[in-house]
Amino acid sequence: MIAIIVSRAIDGDRSAAEKLLAGYRPQLVRMVAVRMDSRLKARLDPSDVVQSVLAEAAQKMVTFQKPPEQFYPWLRQLAWDELARLHRDHIRTKKRSVAREQDNWEGRVADESMLLLANRFAAQQLGPGSRLIRQEIRARVQGA
Repeated sequence: MIAIIVSRAIDGDRSAAEKLLAGYRPQLVRMVAVRMDSRLKARLDPSDVVQSVLAEAAQKMVTFQKPPEQFYPWLRQLAWDELARLHRDHIRTKKRSVAREQDNWEGRVADESMLLLANRFAAQQLGPGSRLIRQEIRARVQGA
């Protein structure tokens, strides 16, 4: 049965190709989810990676020249290649490094939220009649 669907898909039958790729989607999602680096999972969903792999497979399907039993291993290899590319582009490359991206935000607070925090800190520390002291504490917190 699979051999017939693979043959029809390779010959250009669009409905056979869609059925074939949709049938392998759950397996590929599980494989990618298990093997995907946890740092990549913070940026990418395994389902999105598989969607990209299936789109590539749909384009390259006409070049598939192996026996029909080799179709899933071929898809799996495309997924491995995509995971390797994503790992290289997002983790090993400094300009796109996940670790670097996290470090850039470490310890930084947006100006508006910093002012809110300073106001709350000042309000908790002083009584209602100490406006000048509150302003001084706000200035110290902003300076820090």
